[in-house]
Amino acid sequence: YVDEPTNTGLLNNLAAAGDRLAQTFPGYRQVSPFFTNMNLDGQDQIEFMKSYVNIWCTKPFAFTPRDKAFIAGTQFMTTSAQDEKYGTFAERMAALAKEGHEAWLYVCWEPGQPYVNWLAMGDGTEPLVSVWQCKMTDSVGMLYWDSTYWTSDPMNDLTPLVGVASHGDGVLMYSGALIGSYEPISSHRLENLRNGIQDYQLLTMLEELVGPEAADEMVAMVTTDVVTYTNDDDYLKAVRVLLFEKVAEALQ
Repeated sequence: YVDEPTNTGLLNNLAAAGDRLAQTFPGYRQVSPFFTNMNLDGQDQIEFMKSYVNIWCTKPFAFTPRDKAFIAGTQFMTTSAQDEKYGTFAERMAALAKEGHEAWLYVCWEPGQPYVNWLAMGDGTEPLVSVWQCKMTDSVGMLYWDSTYWTSDPMNDLTPLVGVASHGDGVLMYSGALIGSYEPISSHRLENLRNGIQDYQLLTMLEELVGPEAADEMVAMVTTDVVTYTNDDDYLKAVRVLLFEKVAEALQ
């Protein structure tokens, strides 16, 4: 109902929506994608939203470790003072998960490097790695604002949505009419996302069959935090084969 609340007015709208939903649909699920954590009267934005949101959808930089601040381009959603008072974002999400809440991730025209994204000008491994980072952060969903935000000539016109290097933002597939087909045309990015989702399922299977440590070890071979990951496609292929073999062995 409220997308990216960045001021108190939008947060009040979110609260009003939550109150209405609670009266009509007890046990409702609500998501409100956000990337800020404002300090309010006596609490921060996350504490305020806890009463109305149970699907926590943030950009990957919410999980940036403090000790990676030296890496150019890193961003933080919470302040050090907020972390000290409430715990890190990851710690808060882990606590909320025990209450039945979910964590999701989302990207759009940002974040840029050193984070992974789904942009056309990014490395082809990024969409796949983004799903492995979902597993790493215990995020069970991904949100994307559009998949067919086409211009009149989407195959050749790569004009960014905003005035930054955001080519491909909101475009994951193309109209088959461009080549005389009634079927949509998949982008390589969408296919790599599919591969990542398949990997997520295999990691979940490994977790259930062998234990969480086994899945964590596999994830650490690809990514150890949201700004530390591999983009070596040959290495990724080898890791994905190893993951499949481990699951197959566990099923025997």
